[in-house]
Order: sequence, then C-alpha cells, then structure tokens
Amino acid sequence: MNKIGLVNFRKFTEFPTFDLGGITILVGGNNSGKSSLIKGALLIHDFIQTRNHSYNSIMPVFHFDRKHMYIGNFNKAFCRESAKGEDTMTFEYGLDEFLIKVDVKGRRDSYMESIVSSITITDSESNTKITVDSINRRITVIFGISIDETLKAKKKKLEKTLHQIQFKKGYEAYKKKHNPSTKIDQERIDRLSAEEEQLKKEIEALEKDSDLNEEVITIGLESILGYNSGNLFIPGLISGIIIFAKQDVFEEEYSKEIIRENTPLLYHIADRLEETISNEIVE
Repeated sequence: MNKIGLVNFRKFTEFPTFDLGGITILVGGNNSGKSSLIKGALLIHDFIQTRNHSYNSIMPVFHFDRKHMYIGNFNKAFCRESAKGEDTMTFEYGLDEFLIKVDVKGRRDSYMESIVSSITITDSESNTKITVDSINRRITVIFGISIDETLKAKKKKLEKTLHQIQFKKGYEAYKKKHNPSTKIDQERIDRLSAEEEQLKKEIEALEKDSDLNEEVITIGLESILGYNSGNLFIPGLISGIIIFAKQDVFEEEYSKEIIRENTPLLYHIADRLEETISNEIVE
C-alpha cells in the first residue's frame, strides 16, 4: 500500500489521498481520526481481496464487519459531519502503479445494505483507466490517458475563467434584450470576446498535449460477467473484457476491435494486478 484516501468515512468528510512512505507515523490527539484511517485501509484492503464466486452479481459486497474489526454497516460508518444529501463513501487505495477507487452508496437513515456503485482502476504505468459503473451497468476503458495533474488543474482553471467571461458577455446581451434603451459598452464586449477566443485556443492546445492518444470504449457490464469464477474480482473484470472481445457474436464491434488491439496490454495489467493484490499483506 502506497496511497490512502477517504471521503465520508467515520471522522472524515474528506481525507485527501496522500502518499505513504516506507515508514509513516500518524500523530494526533484522541478522537482525531487515526483509527478511522487505519480502519478505512483495512476495509478497502479486504474488499480488493474479494474473489468472484457469482455468475450473476454486478459487484461484490463491501463489508463493514469482518474478522479484524466490527463497524456494523454503511449507516454507522458514514461521516455524521457530511453535507445533507451526500450518500456515497469513497475509498482510494494505492498499490504499486495502481490507484483503486471504490464508491459505496447507501442510506444514512437506514440499515439497508449498501451497494458498490463504481470501481475505478488507474494504472500509471500504462496510462490506462478502467471504470466499472454498476448503476448504469457499464464498463469504460480509456487507453492512453493523460495523468499529468498539473495540466488537468491548469485546464480546469482556464475553463472556469472562460465560463465567467461567457457569463459576462451573456449578461450584456440579456440587459439589451430586456431593455432596448440600455447603452452597450461595445469596447468591453470586444475585450471579453478577445479574451474568450484566447482562452479557447489555450484550452485546445492543452487538450492536444494531454489527450492526443486517448482511446475510449464502453461496453455493457453484463457482457463480461461470469468469467474467471474463483479468481480475484478486479483482475477478473479485465480478463472478462478480453474474453468478450473474442466472442464471434456481432455486438459492439468497434469496441471489440480496440480491445483486440490492446489485448497484450490488458493481459499485462490483469497479471500485474493479480500479483500485486495477492502479495499485499495488511495486519
């Protein structure tokens, strides 16, 4: 384990994902969240060790009561300080070059069983991201993702500024439309238009730098279920994608073609995940 992050779990509305060192020392007063961090790590570790024993289930159950601890259920584990309307608990867990993110959705006012709504596996070695969405019953694979967080942050900032400029321009048009006698500051509008065009060019340049090689495929989750029973669930999902692409049935041929082109890469990811998860020990 080299990263851990938590959202809406016990003490934390958000514990941003951070890097663990060879030795990491947690320091804090009583009831500051040290135990919550440890329990979160144990829970997500327990989940990724799940093996695929069912041919029909979309996702394995995320257990809050295991042999090494007893929290109870989603309701008891959910952070009481979280904003009203929040219903998702998130765990992020780093293993070698992999970052595994698991979203667990439930009811804060009920003891009903929660569901794993999504799993995202990001592999920084191969720049590949795999997202399993159990709500919409889809699995998405992105080959050649940009993992440069600096570029992403810069793009987000530029887009925010662009939206602000577009709002200002729109407001000027709104005033003129609803009050024709309003005097338009054409010089200001021209300046805003010039800034808008410049921002669009900068965003486009960033997109070319970061997303040039991206290939995205999305297939139905049912298409890959039922394979590799007994194997670890997450590597088994990737193996299921490969097997799906080998089927002769004419279904989602475009996606199958991209999967076939990337089959050696997917095998490599599945094998590394299997080995990494199998060798991970948490006490």
